[in-house]
Amino acid sequence: MNKKSLSLIIVVVCVALVFGSFLTIYKCQEAKNRKTYTITWVNYDGEVILTEQVEAGTKPVFSGDNPLKPADSFYTYSFSGWLPSIAPASANTTYVAQFEQYMSQLAVQYSHESGFFSQEFELTLSSAKNTKIYYTLDSSTPDANSILYTGPIKIKDNSSNPNVYASKTDISAIDVFTPTNPVDKCVIVKAVGIDNDGNKSQVACKSFFVGYNDKEAYDNLPIVSLVVNPDDLFSYENGIYVTGKTYDEQPHEGYPETYPANYQNKGKEWERKAEFTYFEKDKEFSFTQTIGVRIHGGWSRAFNQKSFNLYARKEYSGTKTFAKPFFDTQKLQTCMLRSGGYRDTFATKARDSLNHTFSKGESFSVQDSFPCVLFLNGEYWGMYLLQERFTENYVEEHYGVDKDNVIIVEKDVIDEGLESDIVFYEELIEFFKNNVFNTDQAYEQAKNVIDVEEFAAYMATELYIGNIDWPVNNVRMWRARTNTGRPYEDGKWHFMMYDTDDSSGMVSNKCSFDSDPFENKNHWKDGPLDTDCILGLMLVKLLDNQQFKRLFIETFTRIGAENFSPQKVNAYLDATTAQVSKQMVLFYSRFVGENPSYYNEQYYFSKVAVIREFFEKRYSYAMTYLNNHVGL
Repeated sequence: MNKKSLSLIIVVVCVALVFGSFLTIYKCQEAKNRKTYTITWVNYDGEVILTEQVEAGTKPVFSGDNPLKPADSFYTYSFSGWLPSIAPASANTTYVAQFEQYMSQLAVQYSHESGFFSQEFELTLSSAKNTKIYYTLDSSTPDANSILYTGPIKIKDNSSNPNVYASKTDISAIDVFTPTNPVDKCVIVKAVGIDNDGNKSQVACKSFFVGYNDKEAYDNLPIVSLVVNPDDLFSYENGIYVTGKTYDEQPHEGYPETYPANYQNKGKEWERKAEFTYFEKDKEFSFTQTIGVRIHGGWSRAFNQKSFNLYARKEYSGTKTFAKPFFDTQKLQTCMLRSGGYRDTFATKARDSLNHTFSKGESFSVQDSFPCVLFLNGEYWGMYLLQERFTENYVEEHYGVDKDNVIIVEKDVIDEGLESDIVFYEELIEFFKNNVFNTDQAYEQAKNVIDVEEFAAYMATELYIGNIDWPVNNVRMWRARTNTGRPYEDGKWHFMMYDTDDSSGMVSNKCSFDSDPFENKNHWKDGPLDTDCILGLMLVKLLDNQQFKRLFIETFTRIGAENFSPQKVNAYLDATTAQVSKQMVLFYSRFVGENPSYYNEQYYFSKVAVIREFFEKRYSYAMTYLNNHVGL
């Protein structure tokens, strides 16, 4: 290199350093110059709930549980919003909680409970003297402008009526399939009592299914009726199920599945009130509960059949738990109606549930689930999996760790816990980056940071099933913030398996039975031996230790031979297909296509056969790849 070139490089570097310093100073000054305002949230009685600083021009969002107002001898109360209306911060502002009041004695009584009926019948409604009853049949909230009740309402099978919500075409930025044939339906009757002084009751809601005796697709499956004010689902401004205003106002970049849309919005601001009614497999009524719902998922949010997160909250029903726990928990506070993932939604809806079922004996966290059928606002909405969610409450229920002491990290971001908890995750990364573990002493140190047996089982399972949307995506781990010495409050990181739908043959050129799960090319992003991701970093570093290497090989071998043996998998799939094959055909006609000569049981069985073949042939290939990359 000549002196002139060297001088030029020095000048360029100096200019870059000076510009970088100036940019840093500018950004710091810019941050100092940002105007913030004090936002105060106050309950009805003047109690200050929260005070926070909000940047000028930013719309405040109340992040806590909505405030409550206790019932008195005449009224119950329901939170209805804030006064003044929330607007972008332009001054110090106090927002006061507002409540709707409902007179208990005006409650509407129904002659029939929600249920399944073989014949049509007449439903009578009643309330207190001098009370008018108004009702709706379209899932909207009744008021004094709704239908006035003057006599019995005939409840009959309305499945032949034209589709209303199933015909919506503004629910996705990708292809929208709307059925031309009428879908199955139930009758939703919402009613309110209003007296001469304008006092009103709480809105009551019931779901009636008539003429389902001969509809085999629903046999041996629980039924969920979810009723949401139609505007809360489908309105342009506030509907959580549509492309809506968000789609029109924000730029479209990347993949259509990720385009901004109302259904992509997250957080409490995009939670809506709903009536959740559950029927057992034998169609016996179980319970109705007012809950909160949000759209759930990643790319699958763009699908016609979207997943829902479900929340039990005091503000809706006076309790934080569901009336029925559903899973192996005492107090279920949240769960989800899961459509089946990005790809398996329209294939079998079985992969994720299968993977979790056969991993229940392992020490890492799994999600229990079971199939059910959803009716949304009285219209058939297909088969879903009612599934557990990974939250601080899940950890408390399953491991006995106080939920306020739980940290959950998802893809390098705090999912549950405090923002400052990220330091624990950063320490984990630095620990593995800066250490080698080829000695017993170093390995013992690693065992104090993560549960190594759990880690080995978690990694082996994900690799054996061939999950290609991992280990960069779909990564969750948790630990207790404070080490108390109690079980699981030991400062160790633990692992959570979820969203395993892109596995076991779902994508033929990446996760077929003969695909090598250790290779980067067989993952959407980095593979499990790539140290750029935290799981790859930990696995590569720990495999330098002979104890862990032996543990990993033994665990991988056991999981392949026992957990996912062809005999177990085939028995599981036999039971699953017997339960849901007819329902899956009905689902195809609702969301995929109405050609019965193609979308039939044979089509469904052909999709299931891919899973069968995967596990029938997987073991020998998996052991070969284990030997090639790890060594036996």
